[in-house]
Amino acid sequence: MSKKRSMHLMPKIAVLFLFFVVIAFFINGQYLINQTKKHIEGNVSYAFKLREKQIIEHLKEGKDPALVRGAWVAYADSLPESGLREATYDTLMFSKYFDEIYLFRIKETNIWVDSVQYHLVLNRNIDDFASLKADVRNTLIPSFILLAGIVLIFSIFLSGVVFRPFYSIMRKMEDFKLGDKAEIKPVKTSTQEFARMQELFIAMVDRIEEDYRNLKEYTENMSHEIKTPLAIIRNKTERLIADERVLEAQAEVVKTIFDETNHLTRLGSTLNLLTKIENHEYRNTEKLFTKPFIENHIDSVSELAGLKDLQINAVLSETHYLMMDPFLFEIILKNLFRNAISYASKGTIIEIETTENSFGIRNAGPAPKVSPENIFKRFASGNQTKNSLGLGLALVKRICDLNQLKIEYRYECGLHGFFIGRK
Repeated sequence: MSKKRSMHLMPKIAVLFLFFVVIAFFINGQYLINQTKKHIEGNVSYAFKLREKQIIEHLKEGKDPALVRGAWVAYADSLPESGLREATYDTLMFSKYFDEIYLFRIKETNIWVDSVQYHLVLNRNIDDFASLKADVRNTLIPSFILLAGIVLIFSIFLSGVVFRPFYSIMRKMEDFKLGDKAEIKPVKTSTQEFARMQELFIAMVDRIEEDYRNLKEYTENMSHEIKTPLAIIRNKTERLIADERVLEAQAEVVKTIFDETNHLTRLGSTLNLLTKIENHEYRNTEKLFTKPFIENHIDSVSELAGLKDLQINAVLSETHYLMMDPFLFEIILKNLFRNAISYASKGTIIEIETTENSFGIRNAGPAPKVSPENIFKRFASGNQTKNSLGLGLALVKRICDLNQLKIEYRYECGLHGFFIGRK
């Protein structure tokens, strides 16, 4: 699943603000244009009515229609039927007064004066009105660009000045590490929301640190206290095993007690180790070239592998490395080798390979009894081996997660495979 994209707060506010500004400018622009258009229409219509009234009065006085200025008047009887249209339209006309071409509004209409019909053609220069309408439209664009620039500059100012305490608090949150016991110095801010967020963060850190200390003390105390009775039980069991009379009568019972005591001892140590890892107590991160570590582990488990007639083949890259604590990598190797040897079929081959970017270990064996998606869960076990705690692979998975490593399990063609790569 792809990660959902996100934006910083101020750019997001600026984008949303500009979005609403665009809508506001569009609505306002349409309103201004419509109002300008109404103004033009009203002004021209009024001028035509006034001029038409003046011409009618002129004609009623019996004056010659040809003497009417600023209009064209003709007797309707002298015109064909097609020439007696009534219409209003715009056209370009040459102005003798200005010696230029202008936009005019033309109105053709028929009027009656003393039972005589006349055809009247009026004109009105609307070039200035059209220019006003265009100016309103053209003014909106630079105004919007100016406002957008102001908004962006203002958002940058807010991000750099007003939100500086917020980003400082965020960095402190990112740098916080459980168990450091480092005092968090408050960030100076006059913004109430930021001050409140900082107070809650400091209070939360104090509670987490207190809970962590209590849990750590409880875990360490339990681990320490349980070791003593377990050691006594194991010691007494060993004495019973040494007694041939008891062993002959109760061999199975004594062996069960001894095995379960060892199991509890290893379980307590593993859980304690898992707790320390999850609490980030191992922070000695370094660039770790894996080849010598893997070769040392092959040498240490070769005798154990020989008991099952297993052969270990390794193809190791000199350049493969991981960024992590060496102790944690030792734990990964220990558990993956132990898992491979435990579940490998007798007389087969364990294959280990590293490339520049990946590490893999394979072993032949029967199909797992748990689904691949549950293989890394705690206490999930692929077989019925009593010596298995069910924590080894969960421990490996947790270490990989904490060190930004990706681990995969695949079962293909009778081979179990674990593969580790950098994310």
